[in-house]
Amino acid sequence: MIKIIKILLVWVALLVVIDALLSSKLHVERSVIIKAPQGEVFHYLNHQNINKWSPWQRIDSDPEYRYFGSKSGVNAKMAGHSANGTVGSGSRKIIESLAYEFICVKLDFDGMKMAESRYLMTANGSNTCVTWTFYSDAG
Repeated sequence: MIKIIKILLVWVALLVVIDALLSSKLHVERSVIIKAPQGEVFHYLNHQNINKWSPWQRIDSDPEYRYFGSKSGVNAKMAGHSANGTVGSGSRKIIESLAYEFICVKLDFDGMKMAESRYLMTANGSNTCVTWTFYSDAG
């Protein structure tokens, strides 16, 4: 019995050390070249309904959406709910928008901390390079 308690204590101590070493901050960044002019890409991303390319749309093609505020630009907001537990519920609100170059979005996924997503667009010939970043603090 003492041996089992010692093993459990070692496991708990190991988990505490690993937790202390891991950062609570999450940062993900991806870039892609899109075969479309910068203005076209900007107008698409700057709109409240951007679900055409959403990975969640592939999992549940019939979620319930509500739209608030303006249709595009700052304060354009979309909230969604899916009966599929993998998709869940949440909202996306544009909080900053600089024409053709930059968009910043607040994300609120139910059961998770608030997050922020940014899109930086730069011309690449007749194409557009979009760099997407995602920030969150898991606490």
